[in-house]
Parts: sequence; structure tokens; C-alpha cells
Amino acid sequence: MRKQILVGLAALMPVVAQAHTGHELSGFMAGVLHPLSGLDHLLAFICAGVLLAGRNLHQAMTGAGAFAVVLLLGAMAGLVGWVVPQVEQWVLLSVMLMGLAVVLVQRLKSSQLIAMVGSVLLMHGWVHGLEMPLAASPAVYLSGFIAASLMLVGCGLALVKFAPRSLVQGMGALVAGAGLLLTLA
Repeated sequence: MRKQILVGLAALMPVVAQAHTGHELSGFMAGVLHPLSGLDHLLAFICAGVLLAGRNLHQAMTGAGAFAVVLLLGAMAGLVGWVVPQVEQWVLLSVMLMGLAVVLVQRLKSSQLIAMVGSVLLMHGWVHGLEMPLAASPAVYLSGFIAASLMLVGCGLALVKFAPRSLVQGMGALVAGAGLLLTLA
């Protein structure tokens, strides 16, 4: 029975994971809904918050600011039409990488975390820029998606504050597994 449930959930993953179809809204709400409506964005950005949580307040705030800047740079690259081959696959693979980083955070050097999280954010931002509704104002849309993305990072920060470390690492392993399923689906 357990195996059947897992297979059923895996079959639903491609439907749940794709936030990258056009929303009926444009502008700020379209930007807000994009990261909130896709499992890939939810998991990756919450993991980013978990990874920031091990830092002091100043470092966490600086990290959140850098998060927003790199996400915005990726979005601008997407807006101007720069092409990254198979960007969707990279985004889905990034979920697995972020989950693994949560599990291995104690073993990774800061430079490794920065490089990995930065590349993940760049790809996610790229997708946001590529798929911005045509009717939307870039500044308004991007402010919505940055706000929602930072809210998800805040959820990751809160998770670390209120959950035992073993639960957070278990969540990281589940996210890595979900990322693998998303990539293969």
C-alpha cells in the first residue's frame, strides 16, 4: 500500500511542480503567485531560508538581500531574452541540490553554499523573467515575485528556529528526493 501511495504522489508531481504556466493575472499578483504556485519554487526557496538560518542576524539579512539581488539579475536576463538551454530542467534539479545542501550544511564550506545557492537563484529568477505575463509591468511583476520569494525564505528561517535539527535535516532529504522525482518526471 505504501508503495502505491508513493507511486501515486510521484505521478502527480509534474502537475504540481510546474508554476511556469501563464497565470490569469498580471502585475504584482502574477509575480506573487508564481513562486507560491509551484512546488519547485516553494521547496527551493524554503531551503534557501534554512541555509541562511545558521548565520547570525546580520549575515542572514545580508544573505536575504543578496538572495533578492541575484533573483532579480536572473529575472532581468530572462526579460531581455537570454536563453539557457533546458532552464526548466535546471530549475527542477536545483530543488534536489537545495535539499542536499540542507542535509549536508555542516559539511559544506561557505563558498560552496554561496556558489550553489547563487546559481539556483539565478536559474529561478531567469524563469520568472522569461515567463512574465506580456501585459505586466516588469517593475510591478518583479516586486511581487521578490516579495513572495523572500516570504518563502522567511518560512525557512522560521522552520529552523522552531523545529529540531533532525527534523530539518529529514526535510532536506525529502526535498532532495522530491527534486529527483521532479527532474525525472
